[in-house]
Amino acid sequence: MILLLWRPAGNQASGSNSNDASVAASYKIESGKKSFWAVHSHITRTDPADNEFASRDQTLRVAKKLGINFVRTGFIWRDIQPQPNRWQWAKFDSVVQSARQQQVYLLGVLHAPPAWAFPAHEHLNEWTVFVDSVVTRYGDDVTDWEIWNEPNIDKFWPKTAPVERYFDLVKRSYQIIKQKRPGANVVLGGMANQPSAFIFWERLAELGVADYCDAVAYHPYGAVGEELAPILQRIRGIFSTPRSSPKPIWITEYGWGAWRHPLHPALSYALTQALQYCFEHELKIKQPPAILVLDDGYTAETETCDLYEPLRQQVEAFGWRIELVDIESLLKFLQTTRQPGRQNVVMVSTNQLPGELVEPLIDFVQRGGSVVALGGAPFPKHAARLNIAWSRGQGEEDAPKWMNRTLRNFNLPANAPANNFLRDPKTPLEVRYIPLLSAKRQAQALGETAALFDYQGGKKGALIAFTNSLTIKSTKRSVTYHEQAIAILKTALVYWLEEGRHFFIYEFRDQERNTKDKYYGLVEKDFRLKDAAQALTWLQQQLGDGVVVRSKKYFNDGAIIELENSESERYVVTWGREAAASFKANFMNAKPYTPETYNCVDADRLLAGLERGQKGALTNFIVWRATK
Repeated sequence: MILLLWRPAGNQASGSNSNDASVAASYKIESGKKSFWAVHSHITRTDPADNEFASRDQTLRVAKKLGINFVRTGFIWRDIQPQPNRWQWAKFDSVVQSARQQQVYLLGVLHAPPAWAFPAHEHLNEWTVFVDSVVTRYGDDVTDWEIWNEPNIDKFWPKTAPVERYFDLVKRSYQIIKQKRPGANVVLGGMANQPSAFIFWERLAELGVADYCDAVAYHPYGAVGEELAPILQRIRGIFSTPRSSPKPIWITEYGWGAWRHPLHPALSYALTQALQYCFEHELKIKQPPAILVLDDGYTAETETCDLYEPLRQQVEAFGWRIELVDIESLLKFLQTTRQPGRQNVVMVSTNQLPGELVEPLIDFVQRGGSVVALGGAPFPKHAARLNIAWSRGQGEEDAPKWMNRTLRNFNLPANAPANNFLRDPKTPLEVRYIPLLSAKRQAQALGETAALFDYQGGKKGALIAFTNSLTIKSTKRSVTYHEQAIAILKTALVYWLEEGRHFFIYEFRDQERNTKDKYYGLVEKDFRLKDAAQALTWLQQQLGDGVVVRSKKYFNDGAIIELENSESERYVVTWGREAAASFKANFMNAKPYTPETYNCVDADRLLAGLERGQKGALTNFIVWRATK
């Protein structure tokens, strides 16, 4: 959770953690001519699935309205020079012209050799011709060039190629660019967040790469907030020399996926339609079931893109009752309901299932109850891009419309959960198995992604199981748009505190070509603003230009930051339990500032552009304003 507290200038926040970062004299953060907030967008890509080139003007225009005037995109060697004597400039001419018209700056990434010049480190003469040609053509408009993308991973740079060869490529590129455009910035290729990054950097520093770049780029995927600070300090240490200052560090890619399962109620009616079919047609439940949903910490009613709220709306449309319950209430229900009957339904997320619920749930099913498990059945155990088909025998003409729209492609995990609390019957006669959704790759059936287990004989109950949890969440990957916004804000703030220059968010617009990158964007496919876009707009408007950092303190799980804007308004930003507790103990309860001198302010009213009542990016910010 992030807490934003506002108070008058004059008192320092304090903390007690020994791992806090030392704070030098206050310094002023200035974004400069090119915006601090920046984005990566594939506006030079014309893939049939996601032709971002076709929407380049709208991409640049919307970005500019959000206060972003710096866009990173690829100047791809294989696209520009597919053959030694064949140059294709039209697409890139159009992109540069669009950026000029929208008054947006471009950071051009030079990489990706054509087949005839692969690998690049064995074709350095051809590479220099390419770089010379690109900079000669676009150097008046593009003044920032990044040399390669993630050279520390095999996907982009052969792992068999020595670091020295990459150094040679960087050196030649720098010399050409500076000869053509002395004022241009040459950025060392952004390293992926892998241990190999530091191996690369240390060797490049030994070779003297600091003489051949103006900045060092980094892609800290997976790091969030305060975790970024020591990494940046380590990078600066590598590139600090007796004769030069540390190189500026540009984050040229940072993203936080707001991934949701295609069966999620917020994306489709697949989950509730499958439940309706089971209840009414297979289990013959005449009485509308009362569904008790376990609040496992990720289905809370207050979240914008959570499971419970869209599920509740859809379930109530069928005339059913639904209730969100905590573990104590659910345990009491399971233990006191002697003959539950199938009409009593419990829904749980098995990957987050508390241990004390396992046996009570099994007993509940054995006594006749119904359990919906969002994950945990023995389905396909290998990862694949899957096509989903309704497996009840309906023809294509009878398939629900949502099928083709939302369930066409998604990935199963490499190790799909199996037998989490489902106990396979000893004989097939003990259970009736009814597949609900089947998985296919091309024409090959891989198994079911949802199924009904109708227990017979002594087991009167039923289990409706789905392959993945629809609410799965880890500390490193977000699910909701809200969490995506918070992760980006926290990380950008820390980068800003550490004197970062430009923070490129990957990527600007949601894509549909694969599930991995589908929800990384600041805006949706149709350019509707997501919470992350609302959040960065809010931050820019609240802080404005000329913000001074008065103090900063990092904790194991958060930070306390004191800022003052040009109008002498003092802000305190804090996140993490330890940081919040320290702040409250050392400031909120210290005279003359006591909790009674603060009023809680509705965060939605501080968000620019949000309609009344709309849940926005910062609804879990707790905002306090000092009363006079």
